[in-house]
Amino acid sequence: GDLVAAIRGQEGAHLPGDGRRAARARAEREGVPVSVATLERIAAITGG
Repeated sequence: GDLVAAIRGQEGAHLPGDGRRAARARAEREGVPVSVATLERIAAITGG
């Protein structure tokens, strides 16, 4: 509410979860990189 807005309005302020929300939005927008080794391991486990 108002307290959160007041904190966010301060220069340099950080609230718990801000980074997590930003990372989630970035992942939804850009995807998540997965190494070839990880993809191969998933395929081996799932029989793919």
